[in-house]
Amino acid sequence: MIKLRKINKHPHLESSLLKCDAFFFGKVIDQRTEYVAEQISTENAITIFYSKENTSISLNGSLIHVIEYVNHSMFSNFVKVVIDSTSLDFPELLYTLYAINESTSIKEIIVLYIEPSSYSSKKGILEEDEDYELSDGKNKFITLPIFSINSSQTNNRDNVLLSFLGFENSRLGQILAEDDGAIYGRLLNMVAVPAFKAGWENNSLRKHMVYFNHLNTQLLLYPGNNPFEVISKLNKLYEAYANIIVAAIGTKPSTLAVAIFLVNKVKLNTHYKKIGAIHDFPIKTKNRSSGIGPISIYTLEKA
Repeated sequence: MIKLRKINKHPHLESSLLKCDAFFFGKVIDQRTEYVAEQISTENAITIFYSKENTSISLNGSLIHVIEYVNHSMFSNFVKVVIDSTSLDFPELLYTLYAINESTSIKEIIVLYIEPSSYSSKKGILEEDEDYELSDGKNKFITLPIFSINSSQTNNRDNVLLSFLGFENSRLGQILAEDDGAIYGRLLNMVAVPAFKAGWENNSLRKHMVYFNHLNTQLLLYPGNNPFEVISKLNKLYEAYANIIVAAIGTKPSTLAVAIFLVNKVKLNTHYKKIGAIHDFPIKTKNRSSGIGPISIYTLEKA
């Protein structure tokens, strides 16, 4: 079991934080990820990227199936690992934490996230129509191995779609457009308050309101930068509903919370109670953000 032990904020990356047996890193797409890439040692850097076409992980350029990745022998050689969640998408973060949870040797786990100074935007006619260019393209939402639920074989009234809302409202719309949302009996929308910037939650809600009459819908608030509270809310929802399918498309701290929650709960799945995850693998826009903001350091532990 993985637990979030503490959160610290730093103005810059300290070299002592980066001393580890393995540093998991993704793609360089903006100033934040360039900054991290400049700090890490090539000796312990492990670059990973999830390939949805063949459910594989690119591990330092070599493709291996996701099941092989989570059982890879390298995880038994590490004691301290650092994960840069800034450069990783949800699947890479999820499967890496799953593998760490399975390892008996790993004792120290650090996850870092660097906030940007701002996101790239395009102006609308009205101020509230401002959009943020976070991805160049999207794909169909699909289930993730290990965390998949065959929703068609369960009573749709028991299937809850738990979606963390961001700024790209088309992502939620895409989920509901598939089978007209018929496989879900309830929609729980998680809205980040506070959001990345004050007032952004209103923009997010406005963009998503068109979808709220599709299903039995409920709005829930969560602190966008506090995974402690998100994990607590997820645990309460887990007790309340039979089948929960999570779409982690909100803030990065909430994505970390979802990954920890899923890793801890998925092995408890039964015929009557299940959790799972879906993802759409957006193509992240190059230079989608600018500047380097506060750095969050999440210290995890295995219980």
